[in-house]
Amino acid sequence: MNRWTPRFAAPLPSREICRSPAARSFHPLPALLLGTVLAATGWVGAAAAQTGVTGPGLMGWSGAQPLRQFPPQARLAELTVANSHEVLLDGRPVRLSPGSRIRGVNNALVVSGALVGQTFMALFTTDTMGQVHEVWALSPQEVQRITANNRLKRTQPESGSGER
Repeated sequence: MNRWTPRFAAPLPSREICRSPAARSFHPLPALLLGTVLAATGWVGAAAAQTGVTGPGLMGWSGAQPLRQFPPQARLAELTVANSHEVLLDGRPVRLSPGSRIRGVNNALVVSGALVGQTFMALFTTDTMGQVHEVWALSPQEVQRITANNRLKRTQPESGSGER
């Protein structure tokens, strides 16, 4: 005990008491060697080819994924991220709402600043002010599925803009 230890503190168990015999006998070197051998012989690549996982795509891992469900009010557009607060929907500038969410093809959230200058097909919803609130980046397979179902229409310019 030293002068900073409370007088009635229980002694800490030693390292040998805390670790089981199996935990004491584990060494990471055999696992590392096994991984290296599997990668060198091509077993890991063959497994990836069978599962369809091909590595990181434009915005995440591409491969066999379950079908995503989208809200019925979502609309289809070609989306270009102009800057972190503004996007172009089929060439029309529209602001992102505060708290907007952009989901990549793997359904993970993506920060809009990381997508500046990129163009992709997307589904989007708007808030009551007409700002884009939710965006789902679509893979080519999802675009085919959505357009084949004719469930969604492409965005149309608003007719009440006053221009003739």
